Amino acid sequence: MAVELERGRPKLEISRTRAVTIRVTENEFEEISNLAKKLNITKTEAVLRGIKLLKNPPKQKIYRSLNKNPQKHSEGVIIED
Repeated sequence: MAVELERGRPKLEISRTRAVTIRVTENEFEEISNLAKKLNITKTEAVLRGIKLLKNPPKQKIYRSLNKNPQKHSEGVIIED
């Protein structure tokens, strides 16, 4: 009675069977690769997270300053009166 061992990668609950190929510049490729490595995720997951952000952008609160001069917030949000 032989027992068969499973080989290869574990199956995902929802397997990814479709492929998308895109052309990017060397700089864009490096950005995707570096970000994925920094976040410890795959390049695919990095791109999919970007797509989710495009579909559902985070809501930002806009704060108004008391003075008349627009200022730039440290995170890049424009604060103006």
